[in-house]
Amino acid sequence: GGRLLLSRRPPSGVRRHLAKVSRPRALKGGRKPIAEADRRMSKVLTFGRRSRPRLVVVMLHGLNDSAECCAEGVAERWASGLDGALVAVPQSPDRSIWSDDPASPGFDWLRQRGTQDVGSWAANVRELHRVTRARLRQLNRWLDRLLARHRLTDSQLILAGFSQGAILAALCGAQRQALGVVVCGGVPGQPVYSREVDDYVGGGWMDWERLLPRSARAGRCRTRFCAVNGTEDGCVPRRANEAMLASFDTFWHWDEGVGHDFPDHWYAVALRWMKALVKEASAS
Repeated sequence: GGRLLLSRRPPSGVRRHLAKVSRPRALKGGRKPIAEADRRMSKVLTFGRRSRPRLVVVMLHGLNDSAECCAEGVAERWASGLDGALVAVPQSPDRSIWSDDPASPGFDWLRQRGTQDVGSWAANVRELHRVTRARLRQLNRWLDRLLARHRLTDSQLILAGFSQGAILAALCGAQRQALGVVVCGGVPGQPVYSREVDDYVGGGWMDWERLLPRSARAGRCRTRFCAVNGTEDGCVPRRANEAMLASFDTFWHWDEGVGHDFPDHWYAVALRWMKALVKEASAS
């Protein structure tokens, strides 16, 4: 149930968060696909108040996306719309298997080894969970350093994830009990990589709810969510998302007839929600 079969190319029509695709190619040189927790981001872009911010918003890009593409036209707008906010856009250390153009590579937060039995759905879920836990450890260390540098806490942190980045934003935000989480084009399923055929061979919903903290599943998490999605998005199963976020205070925006397309008004919806969230938190 909830499995999504993928062709050799990602879905078309995605302007920012699943873009810049050429023919697929695996990484060379025997690089380990998943980073140790202390590996650095390949790049971090910052916008807004870089000195003594009162709020940090972290934008997490999608599969085969980059920090520049994720931030384009959005980060500056969010930074100017959120008084005193620093907007940070990190980039995964790992390139995607579609990353052919050295001048404009795409990146993957959840780069898989692909050595499991891809015919076993349980094995595929275990591999994606292994990869996700490792990336969450790295992301959490990076966030710890970022917040410490600015003398802020998780109550002054909003995580915004787009497509694949929404997986990390949701799980990490719940783990840390961040002020808020925005999931846009997510929480999605994920493709399954096979090293044997050097390609994605299928995919679907990876039981992400099992990676939530027990306290969150029991409704004891103060983090509030904003979920912005299209009703025709085959990458984002509505029933699974609503079940995963049922225990959270969640604002849902389902855009009728829209797919995995990220129209501009989605970012305006998210910004309005963040402004209201910050105003309410400041008043309490």
